[in-house]
Amino acid sequence: MNDKALLVFDEKEQTFFWNEHRLKSIDFRSRSLNGLFKENCSYTLIKNFIDKDIALRIKEYYIQKKMRDVFYNVNSTGNDRIFYYLNSPYQYPQFIKSLIMKIMEFKNKFFIYTDFYHTYCMVMGLNPKHFEKVACTQSLHSWQAVYWYKNGQSHFKHIDNYGELATFLILSELGKDYSDGGLKLYCQNEEKVLDDLYNYGDLCLFDQSKLFHEVVPIKVEANQVGRLQLYVPTIPLNYMQETLVFENYPNRKFYTRKQSIYTKIMDRIRPPYVSKDIHYSRKEFKHYEYTL
Repeated sequence: MNDKALLVFDEKEQTFFWNEHRLKSIDFRSRSLNGLFKENCSYTLIKNFIDKDIALRIKEYYIQKKMRDVFYNVNSTGNDRIFYYLNSPYQYPQFIKSLIMKIMEFKNKFFIYTDFYHTYCMVMGLNPKHFEKVACTQSLHSWQAVYWYKNGQSHFKHIDNYGELATFLILSELGKDYSDGGLKLYCQNEEKVLDDLYNYGDLCLFDQSKLFHEVVPIKVEANQVGRLQLYVPTIPLNYMQETLVFENYPNRKFYTRKQSIYTKIMDRIRPPYVSKDIHYSRKEFKHYEYTL
């Protein structure tokens, strides 16, 4: 086991598990109140969240020739994306499902120091300290994505909604995979580009609702692949439709919150549900490899 990595990869099971010794050493309260949720510059960085070699293997997995065609380009200047919905009919590699859920669980250890998190748990009838169970409920109404910024691509300056807490698993490095650009935060007294601080395998947590931020245009030189990250946001309840529909499954309902037994029974009685309202992010795609 790598004693430094916080999250360790079990290659046989294709799942991640905690380095408990290091996990216990993290002062979540201090990092939350003095960093992540601090008014003037709301972020915190976890170095070596996963081992560098594992981060590089994940990067290579996504940039392989067959997988390149899976990414969806939003527009001419925006990044390329692969979207994940764990609450969907689609089959995803075990390693990516495990990684996403561990990140969501870890995030809640910081989130617990906010009123938003406690209100959410009260409404959903959850124990705030049961971080993994809360993450499972959050996954019903949250999506995740792999973001790939290629040469000249960027993301406009904006601020997000209350409760949208983001995490980015770093799968590329400034100076190695791209030569310029990155996430810029507009703090009270300065502008900060966080990519200057990142290394492969780090995890950045960022309160998107506190500060204006943008990804300034990425510059890619010859033999560089661009900026690659796994983005794991927490989407607040009711921001999505209550019922989701996915490509190739027009007759199936996927709910963004747990439903009563009555609703489930009525869904069986009612005429078949058919919808063509498929958002571009809920398209089916094939993973060409299922192991890391």
